[in-house]
Amino acid sequence: MIKLIKVVLLFIFLFYLHSFSYGSTIIVEKGNQKYELESLEIDNYQYIELTGLKKIYGGELLWNPMGKIVFWQVKEHQFKFTLFSPYILLDQDIYNLTLPVELKQGKVFLPFKTFWPVLETIEPPEVIAKKQGEYNILNLKVSQKLNGMLIEIYLSQPLNYELFKSENNWLIINFLEGKIDTLSFSNFKIPDIILESKAYQFQSASGGSAQLSLRLFKDFPNLYHFFKSTPDGLYRLQITLEDTVAVEPSPQENEEPEKNPIDIIIIDPGHGGENSGAVGPKGTKEKDVVLDIALRLENLLKNSRQKNLQIYLTRRDDKFVPLEDRALFANQKGGDLFVSIHANAAKRRAASGTEIYFLAQAKNDEARAVEALENSAILFERPKGAPADTSELNFILMDMLQTEFLKESSDLAQIINDWMKQRLDIPSRGVDQAGFFVLNKTYMPSVLVETAFISNPEEEKLLGKSTFRQKIAEAIYQGILDFKNKYEGKGK
Repeated sequence: MIKLIKVVLLFIFLFYLHSFSYGSTIIVEKGNQKYELESLEIDNYQYIELTGLKKIYGGELLWNPMGKIVFWQVKEHQFKFTLFSPYILLDQDIYNLTLPVELKQGKVFLPFKTFWPVLETIEPPEVIAKKQGEYNILNLKVSQKLNGMLIEIYLSQPLNYELFKSENNWLIINFLEGKIDTLSFSNFKIPDIILESKAYQFQSASGGSAQLSLRLFKDFPNLYHFFKSTPDGLYRLQITLEDTVAVEPSPQENEEPEKNPIDIIIIDPGHGGENSGAVGPKGTKEKDVVLDIALRLENLLKNSRQKNLQIYLTRRDDKFVPLEDRALFANQKGGDLFVSIHANAAKRRAASGTEIYFLAQAKNDEARAVEALENSAILFERPKGAPADTSELNFILMDMLQTEFLKESSDLAQIINDWMKQRLDIPSRGVDQAGFFVLNKTYMPSVLVETAFISNPEEEKLLGKSTFRQKIAEAIYQGILDFKNKYEGKGK
């Protein structure tokens, strides 16, 4: 007989490493016993700890540290988790949790919202969740950069704000109609980075406001800030603080580099065949748009004054090419650069702009949404109802991300993004990172270009115009040439 499990969420405050978030203690009642299940909030999503689940359900945990794989044998079932991948295996069934399995402080954490339904297939629980709807200022993250620092404040809704610096290196942010957990945000510190924090809630007849004050470890002369919305309706206030001190080049950087040409360019038009990719409100198909852009880019490169260029396309017509075959093709051709071309999509039709990605673990919910969208092509790579074979599972449940060309890929993404901003009259959403399958096994600098939102009616119209597609091709072309000039002597 299946026992009833009740889950009660009691919210507490947690902070760790260079970020903090609201977490929760989950009280699980099974029979007459109560268990406390450790929880974290990562990028505004709640995660639950695997060892705690084992104490409740029993079973055995087995680790494969070399492959970054964890097995959980429970009752007659077996789970297989791959760290930092959203794909898990329950017996012979593959599940996409959307969010990756995380490793924090030596513990494995699983996304609560998407993993719990999978767990229900073993023993259906009754979940009673207490939501944190009383606050609209949700989370704060701080990360150090080479020439400064980045502060990100996560919000549940867009808020008017003012931002200024005060004496003693205080950074003050006021949110009109903001609602903040003053106790939690006032306890936020990062040694040698954020020395002190204070949070205030003000009430007034007009609705009140919230203030967040951070005392930084030093003064930063340059300050930039802007709102960034995400496809699923969340918001981030991003604050960039920069130094003006130039970094002195090392002696090695002053030496004459060896010549190492970047001549073999792989262009990857996304999707194709039965996989149309995203489809716009008027029926425009991503696969058709990106193929046209890829052919235009090929023509520009072939007619350039650059000598010895070799250009290869992963597809030249409307056919489906599996993601892994695209990477294999690029490697077999000895590619020096790999550029995958796509059109973005979101549930919110107002979402707009270009965005360039390079391969790394997704850092935020927006990147994960794009990652899930573009990786969905994996579903077309197996006949309907057919079991996945071992090689495909190894592909889906990848052990690690290929990071040898991480810096070059990041630079290529930034250079192309700069040209897109110059050539196109639509917003730039900047450069981001995510774990795309098509980039994962390419052993060369690789980027994925989201040209525009085909789900946005206005940008769908633009993508339907040959002049706009030509501008996109020209921006990518100029980015490739600039990257080639910058890196051609540095070696691959």
